[in-house]
Amino acid sequence: MSSRLLALAVLLCAAAISACGSHDDNTVGVALIEDRGNLKAVRLITANPDSSTSFQLLAVPADIAANTTLLVSSRPGYLARTLVRFAPSNLPPPGSTVDSVLLELPYSQGFGTSPFQVTATRVMSVWSEIPTPSDSFPSLDATPFGPVDVPFSDPILDTVLVSGATLVPLVQAWVNDSTANFGIALLPASAAVGEIQFTSRESSTPPRIHVHYHGASAVAESTNAIPIADVFSLGTTSTFVPLDVEPRRMTVGRGFPTRSLVKFSWAAFGPRTTIHRALLTLYIDAARSSGRDFSVGVRRITAEPWSGSATSVDSTLFSNTSISATADSAVIDVTSTLDQLLSRPNHGFEIRAVDEHPNTDYIRFHAYDTEVPGKAPVLQIWYTPGDLPEENP
Repeated sequence: MSSRLLALAVLLCAAAISACGSHDDNTVGVALIEDRGNLKAVRLITANPDSSTSFQLLAVPADIAANTTLLVSSRPGYLARTLVRFAPSNLPPPGSTVDSVLLELPYSQGFGTSPFQVTATRVMSVWSEIPTPSDSFPSLDATPFGPVDVPFSDPILDTVLVSGATLVPLVQAWVNDSTANFGIALLPASAAVGEIQFTSRESSTPPRIHVHYHGASAVAESTNAIPIADVFSLGTTSTFVPLDVEPRRMTVGRGFPTRSLVKFSWAAFGPRTTIHRALLTLYIDAARSSGRDFSVGVRRITAEPWSGSATSVDSTLFSNTSISATADSAVIDVTSTLDQLLSRPNHGFEIRAVDEHPNTDYIRFHAYDTEVPGKAPVLQIWYTPGDLPEENP
């Protein structure tokens, strides 16, 4: 076969492949069409970032009381404790004698040293089901019960059962005087290093307390109670280092939320351009991250200059994408966010956790000025141009 016939056969084969393949697989066909110059075809822009930064909010989100998670944590820089109160109406009636008590605490995730040790103690003062700073934590009884080992079962729901003689006088005190029922506190044991997520009363598997008792008739009876209030308190310790101070890195974190801002520049698309797909690739620094998988989203920044938590952003959060702290990279579909920028100024993207308060996990990404070659964020945009210069609008 002559070289001319061979070249023609290669072109026909490539055209056949491009005609039969999906839009995403149409690379060869697109290349051949674009070589013809004036015909409209799907084109690709690869943009590198101009700038990036991170900021951290040192306050727990206000809607924490309605969350389905109760956090107990003792990780470097963090301390989380949980408060749970059971309804007096579901406990034995006044005059009853408590025989035994079983506390049932479902949990879903753990991190750190396993088994994680948790202690509990009687709460001695009033508290509300609102975010509670560490310095406003209610007073506690000096005698805790436990510690109780909580082996991690991530991601399978499991239950730790707490029983023992020390629980009986605690519940008996509530029976004798319902005004003294301020609930219990769940605390990390002094030597524990880790984090556990118990389920809250808003979940489908709330905590329960099972009480066996004798009433006035001396007949053995039992009752079960679920919480009427619960909340966790997250605070920092003397070893806390803000997550947004890591040079040449961007951070997205939960607990005390950490968010990142990044901006790319590209040439103007022109009228009637169609954005087919836009992918943001972030390279993870696993050695400087800590935690489990969680989902991130992207919002459009609506104004500059950036000013930390006061940065103006769009209210719509796009691209619910699960990311692992141990992965090499994460690819986030930002097509919807970029589509908004066709008719608006480009001030960049905000990247944040979708659900910011269940735990203290965080993931660090290489920033625009990373010292590692090839690890800076990358934005790829597939689009079809709008009006060509020689066409009438």
